Amino acid sequence: MDRTRISSKGQIVIPKQIRDRHRWRPGTELAVIDAAGGVRIEALQRGKTLIASDVFGCLQHKGKPLPIDRLTAPVKLGKKDFRLSCLP
Repeated sequence: MDRTRISSKGQIVIPKQIRDRHRWRPGTELAVIDAAGGVRIEALQRGKTLIASDVFGCLQHKGKPLPIDRLTAPVKLGKKDFRLSCLP
């Protein structure tokens, strides 16, 4: 269990190991929800900015190697917006 204190301005510091685990970077918007016995804090997912380490390794190909012409061919996506299944 990590501990923190409320400052005179009502601010708290979320421990670094928790921020790192949840990938909360400066500017991440959090929802503070009044819950029985305390509060719950959740990240708002709207307009999340990703960095390379967020997606590194999630597009791995399993199987036979693909020829370079197939790898460089244009890709048609059936959806206007999509999410990678490996993202949090």
